[in-house]
Amino acid sequence: NSKINPKDAKEKLARNIVAWLWGDKEAQAAQEEFNRVFRDKKLPTKAQEVFVSPDKPLGLPQFLHVSGATNSSTVARHKILENAVYIDGERANYESHPEIDTIKEHIIKIGHTIIKTVPKKDNL
Repeated sequence: NSKINPKDAKEKLARNIVAWLWGDKEAQAAQEEFNRVFRDKKLPTKAQEVFVSPDKPLGLPQFLHVSGATNSSTVARHKILENAVYIDGERANYESHPEIDTIKEHIIKIGHTIIKTVPKKDNL
């Protein structure tokens, strides 16, 4: 009586559903991306980009709300206090990141939401 590991069963089911809907190539790509992000703890290949004005620094809670990562600045403040926000892989708090540096790109992670900040160019 051989038992299948529940994780393996879920992976197989997910791959079969994706292959049925979008084809084997997409199923393989989805499985690789899933493993890369959740098993290997790497950043996703595609992250939501938020364009920021380099001359207007934003407070961290305001940025998280405006970018859509949280429903409100209050929720963002709670997430920061819960140590659930990371900027460039470093846990963010009010002392280390009172504002978002809008001059360079950053990767911001809050839960499973990953945002890449991109400074706006003057000519855009």
